Amino acid sequence: MAGTVGGVAAVSAPAGARAAAVNVWLEPRFTAGVDVTVQASASDLELLKSALALGGYTVVREHGGTLPSGPDFVRFESRDGTLTLEVQAAETTFQREAVRRALVEGGLRVATAEDLIVLKLPDLDWPYVEHWASEWGVLDELRRLRASAVSTLKGVARRVSSPAPVPPCRRRSTTDDPARCRSCRCRRRS
Repeated sequence: MAGTVGGVAAVSAPAGARAAAVNVWLEPRFTAGVDVTVQASASDLELLKSALALGGYTVVREHGGTLPSGPDFVRFESRDGTLTLEVQAAETTFQREAVRRALVEGGLRVATAEDLIVLKLPDLDWPYVEHWASEWGVLDELRRLRASAVSTLKGVARRVSSPAPVPPCRRRSTTDDPARCRSCRCRRRS
């Protein structure tokens, strides 16, 4: 599997895609799927699709492929059907930040444990978590963390609902895309 994941990373890098694997922090287990979030332009995503096709992958599902920004989600399957690769476009502030914060582990960029926690929060069975936190004597700490997280998320929601204006590109034109200027197509400097 490590060779396959490394192969996906090798194929996606020349295509201009930045990615972060999201399951590296889990206990090792057999899986036939790789999930990545990429921060890439529509043309970079097309290059990625072409590169993966040359590597024996087929697009089996795509969402938002006709959008000017490119697809939101693409599921690839290996020729022999043993591996599924799901590529999610980093379109939200959080997704872009998770890709930016990714760490290098074993030669691959991987999402941080903190970003994975945020991604998994909606799926948690809180009564189960609270039961075992109580059993382990950490229920008060869990409750403090949850209260702090709710407070932080409310602050983030306020900031996101009133985002700062997008600065002009090098040629002084404006766009809603902070990574690329739509009028002159230059790349913004970070």
